[in-house]
Parts: sequence; structure tokens; C-alpha cells
Amino acid sequence: MKKKRKIIDWCTKRRVLTMLLLIISAAALVAAPIIAAASGAGITYAEAFPDANFRAAVLDLLNTDGAGRTGDSPITDADKAVMAARPWIDISWSNISDLAGIEYFSGITQLNCYNNQLTSFDLSKNTALQFLFCYNNQLIELDVSNNTAVRSLRCYGNQLSKLDVSKNFALRSLMCYNNQLTKLDISNNAELEYLSCYSNQLTELDVSNNTALQTLICYDNKLNALDVSNNIDLNPSFERNT
Repeated sequence: MKKKRKIIDWCTKRRVLTMLLLIISAAALVAAPIIAAASGAGITYAEAFPDANFRAAVLDLLNTDGAGRTGDSPITDADKAVMAARPWIDISWSNISDLAGIEYFSGITQLNCYNNQLTSFDLSKNTALQFLFCYNNQLIELDVSNNTAVRSLRCYGNQLSKLDVSKNFALRSLMCYNNQLTKLDISNNAELEYLSCYSNQLTELDVSNNTALQTLICYDNKLNALDVSNNIDLNPSFERNT
């Protein structure tokens, strides 16, 4: 009788242990993708770069090593390091409408993304940027508040109704013409040497703090007055209004 009870107890324990193992395995299967998603592990190029044309350009850059990456390839730590270390990227004339994934190129100092179909993009992680050329797109907004190292910004030929450059203290050249700007505050841009803001809707323009200004092109606005008495280095052939 005791022997039979021992056998029954062992079978019960075995069933319980088996059930516990099954529960643990199931929990691990459920948790794995959650952990992977949280850590970014295993994300593919198609997921990180949803725009097919931008993705193709990125893969072309990386596949010069002969690795043959595709959209379904996972982004490895080595790939991330290569992208983060790249000093510049030129994706102009590429019919790109979404720059999602540009944050992987966190070390770039120059971004050429002009002549595309962009309406907006997030450059908040690209804090090393010094040269941003995003002209001739369809931008309705442009946030460069995190890009305090920018020295040259070319955003002309878009649909911008506002542009905040108050935190871009290093800015020396600003080309924002052919937009829909109604005001432009450049009072914090003491290093500014070149400003081209013609063909907007500006009703006033204060350049009194921009004593380094050498070139000012601001015609085809709605300016009634313009004081350049502090701009002693200004080229005398500057154009004010028509």
C-alpha cells in the first residue's frame, strides 16, 4: 500500500513539475518579443526605415562592405555603430517622403536631403549637425531647436509659416526664402553673416543685433521700414524690398 502511494505521489509531483515547466516556457515565449521590442533588439531595416527610398539609400551606403543587407535584415550593433559614426549623408533627389530612421545617424555634421517630398522630420537626435540643406521639399514645419551647432541652414522653397532659430547661436548663413514666413526673429543669431529671406510675408525685420551681417536679401516681403544702421559690414548692394 505504501509503495503504491509513493508511486501515486511521484506521478503527481511529475505532473505538477511538467505543468510548471510548460507555464515557464509559455511565459518566456510571451515575454521575449516584449523584451526585444523594448531593447530595440532584432529590429529590421524595413521597420527602422519605413520609407522605401530612404531605406534603399541607407542600404546602398552600408552594403559597400559586401554584406548584402536587405529590408528584412536585422540591424546589428555593428551596423548601428557604422551609422552613428558617419560624418555626413546625402539623400537629395531621392523621392523620399519620410526620414524616420535618421536618428541612427546621430553623428552626422551635414545632412543633404533637398529636392524630396518631405513635409516634416525629426532631427532631435542629430545634435552634431552643422550644415542642414533641406530646401525644395514640402516642409510645413521645421524644428531645429536641438541642433544648436548648425552653422548653415538652407530651407528655402518650402511651405514654412514659422521658423524658430532662437537657439541656433552658431548660425552664420540662413537661406529661408520662398516660404510663407510672417515673422523671423534673428535677435539671438549674433554670428549671422548671410541672410536671404526674400519672397515671404514679413512685415518687419530687426537686424540690429546682427552686427556681423554682410549680406541681406529681403525683397518681395511686406516691409515698411528697415534699420541697418548697426550693420556696418553690410554689403551696400543689399536688396530690401520691392
